[in-house]
Amino acid sequence: MFDKDADLSIASYRLKQALDKSHIPMVINNLRYCLSNEIYENEFERFTCCFKILWQCTKHLTYPQFYQAWHATPTYHPKMADYQPSTDTTLNKLEQQYTDIYTQLKQLQPTSTTYPIPLNAANLEGKTAEKAIAKGILIKIYGEIFPKQKANSIEDIFDLENELQPLREHLKTDKIALIFCNINPHPELINFCQQLQNHWLKIALITDTLIVSPLSAFLPQQDNLLGSVQTWLEEL
Repeated sequence: MFDKDADLSIASYRLKQALDKSHIPMVINNLRYCLSNEIYENEFERFTCCFKILWQCTKHLTYPQFYQAWHATPTYHPKMADYQPSTDTTLNKLEQQYTDIYTQLKQLQPTSTTYPIPLNAANLEGKTAEKAIAKGILIKIYGEIFPKQKANSIEDIFDLENELQPLREHLKTDKIALIFCNINPHPELINFCQQLQNHWLKIALITDTLIVSPLSAFLPQQDNLLGSVQTWLEEL
C-alpha cells in the first residue's frame, strides 16, 4: 500500500545521504519554498523532511554561503509560485546551526583545573597544511584571550604547543581545553588535534563526524549541549 509519509521520509533520508556539496546551494534555494506556513499546516511531514534536509545542508556551508543560497534568485518550479518561504522562525532555526553553538560555548565556566577556550573554527575549513592549521588555531586563540594582540608567526604544531605552554600560567590553570565548533572537521584537522592533545591540553569538537579517542566530541544538535560540555570540563 502506498504510504505518502513513509515515502517522503525514505526520500528525505536518501537525499541527505547522497548530497553533493556542489548541489547544496540549489537544494537550499528550492527547498526553502517547502517551509511555508501553508505547507506546515497542510503537509507537515513534507515540511519536516525538507527542514531536515536543509539542516543537513547547513553542515557543509559557511554562514555567508548559506545566506547567499537562501536569498538567491528563485529557481523553483512554476507550481511553487504561490508559496512564500518562511523568513522568520524557520530561517532563524537554521541560522542557529551557525550562531547558537559558539554563543553557548562562550558561557562555559573555568573549573578548578581547566580553562575552556571555545573556537569558532570556520576559518580552518579547507585548510589541510600543518602550518595553515597551526596558524589558524593560534589566531583564533589570540582572538579569545588576547583580542588586541596580533598572533605570533608560527610554522608547525611544535611552535603552536610552545605558544600555548605559557598561556597556562597567564590563565592560572593546570589545563587548557580547546572546543572547536562551526566546522565539519576534515581528516587533516582531526589528525592535527590528535597530535596536539596532551596531558594539559584537551580538545573537543562539536560535530556529527565520528571522532575517536583521545579526542572528545559532542553532537551539535544534542540536548543541553552546554551542560554536557561543562560536565566534560569538570571531569578532566
